[in-house]
Amino acid sequence: MNRYCKRYEAKQTDVAIAVSVLVDAKRNDYDRVILITADSDQIPLVKALKEEFPMKSITLAAPPERGQEARELGSLVHERIPITTGRLRSCFLARD
Repeated sequence: MNRYCKRYEAKQTDVAIAVSVLVDAKRNDYDRVILITADSDQIPLVKALKEEFPMKSITLAAPPERGQEARELGSLVHERIPITTGRLRSCFLARD
C-alpha cells in the first residue's frame, strides 16, 4: 500500500509577527498597527493588544478575496481596509 501524507513545515512566522508587534507596542513605537493578514492565528495578538494597550489602534488589511476568511479577526479590530486586486496592481513597479 502506497501512503502519502502532505506535510507543511511551520516557519514560526505567526509567532514572530505577534512578538514583534507586542514588543513594539510595549516600547510605544507606534499608535496604530496595520495587520496585513487573513490568518486567524493572529486573533490572540489582537486580543492581547486590546487588553494590554487599549489606546493602540488596530487596523486589518485582508488580502484580495480573503475578507470572508478574516471575519472573526475583522470583528476584533478597530478598522478594516480592503486590499483590492486593483490596488495591488497599481503598486507594481513598471517593467521594461
